[in-house]
Amino acid sequence: MADNDQQEERQSYGMPRDLFASVKMYGVRIISIAFVGVSTALAMQLTGSGKVFPKEQFLEYCLFVILTFFMTLYLMFPFNGGKNNLHAIRIFLTRRRKFYRSLNRLKRNNSR
Repeated sequence: MADNDQQEERQSYGMPRDLFASVKMYGVRIISIAFVGVSTALAMQLTGSGKVFPKEQFLEYCLFVILTFFMTLYLMFPFNGGKNNLHAIRIFLTRRRKFYRSLNRLKRNNSR
């Protein structure tokens, strides 16, 4: 029995079964965690030290960083079809096939 368990442990290499499986930590994809963390760090780095917000506006600076964190966290929430909200917004904007026509279209056609 013990030999059988040891043989099963040796055969397991810890490789994912799927070729396109994503790396997860605590059920959350690492890419999502990195996106939220990097965007929050960039918000702190690019707007801090008086570059955008003066020293007197420390409360506004903190609110901006917190809002950036929550906005990027929302963009990483799951959506239908295995995508997240960021991908859903991108797909909506790129695959929409609407043509906008003028409301005065009839006037132009009658004047010709």
